[in-house]
Amino acid sequence: MVTEQPAQPKAQPAIPGIQQEISLHVDALRELGPGYSDAVAASLMERLEPLIEAKIDERLARRGGTGKLDQRQVGALAITLGLAIPLTAIAGGIAGLTGMAVVWVAILFILWRLRVL
Repeated sequence: MVTEQPAQPKAQPAIPGIQQEISLHVDALRELGPGYSDAVAASLMERLEPLIEAKIDERLARRGGTGKLDQRQVGALAITLGLAIPLTAIAGGIAGLTGMAVVWVAILFILWRLRVL
């Protein structure tokens, strides 16, 4: 005896406008056929770009930042990256790939603590 499993409810999309656009374009592709896949893909990208940008702007606004670096962050980034090149070369020469990985983990940690990343 075969028992049917109950239909699982679909998860709510994070961005309903994007889900709707994808559904519409997939339906259009089914109707038009594979010969139009490039045109449908281009159209989808044109429609999704403003929706994604709006979502990014919304998240940045919630975060409270403008997304721009201040002078202190620019200086810290320049110094850190200026030191990263010789430190990577030295660590790579002495400890190989492991040394380079340690140096870059430290660099990323410093940038994260300075809130540059």
